[in-house]
Amino acid sequence: MVIGKQKGNEFERKVCKKLSLWISNGERDDIFWRSAGSGSRATVSKTVRGTGDIVAIDPLGFPLIDRFVIECKNHRKLDRAKIYSFYIKLLDQCINIDLYPLLIFKESYKEIKVISIIEGFTELGIEPEEFELIKGFNVCIKNFNDITSIPWKGILKRWKV
Repeated sequence: MVIGKQKGNEFERKVCKKLSLWISNGERDDIFWRSAGSGSRATVSKTVRGTGDIVAIDPLGFPLIDRFVIECKNHRKLDRAKIYSFYIKLLDQCINIDLYPLLIFKESYKEIKVISIIEGFTELGIEPEEFELIKGFNVCIKNFNDITSIPWKGILKRWKV
């Protein structure tokens, strides 16, 4: 089991780095980091903010973390049922705290994907063409690179930050 946890930790670090590079326009890789409890509690302070696996350790990341709970899953094999079970758990958490769910997941030897409700993708400026109904919500799965290719400054402008 230790190997699986190490693999998950490594994946979370990779996601943190990619998110940091995205919102800093390739200049910094240290804006987001793994939460101390990796999702076990919410964190809000002057220097760290977030709920879920990923927190912002720099104020540049606060606009994203203030809108989304980001969870990461990295498994050797993921079928739709397993992805949806992870997502439903995250969705339940987000409903209680009024944030959008963002589940970033990867199956071995495959691309990193993101699942969220349509409103979450719309918040990022993506209008999903295809969606599925899960627990009464329309959800969509996208490639992580499609998300991180959206100009961050445009998102901040849309959010009026």
